[in-house]
Amino acid sequence: QVLKADAARAGIAMNGSIIDLTESLSGRVGAGWQTSFIKLSCFAEAGTDMANVAQVFIGSEAGLALQLESAQVVANPGDAGCTL
Repeated sequence: QVLKADAARAGIAMNGSIIDLTESLSGRVGAGWQTSFIKLSCFAEAGTDMANVAQVFIGSEAGLALQLESAQVVANPGDAGCTL
């Protein structure tokens, strides 16, 4: 759930490739627990070498407060995109 989102920039990064989620997260403040899907191909398009993934990071420059219950890598259930 997104508790606060007044960050100048927030995103999810994989091996240095970043998908900007600033707008998506800002629109979810106070909406409670949610499930979101992001295609792995979005990271590949952003430059991630998918054969050598070592880490995934969710962060911001400042002003983002998230509670994350779990993160999983699963087959695309059909609802995934490059934003939340």
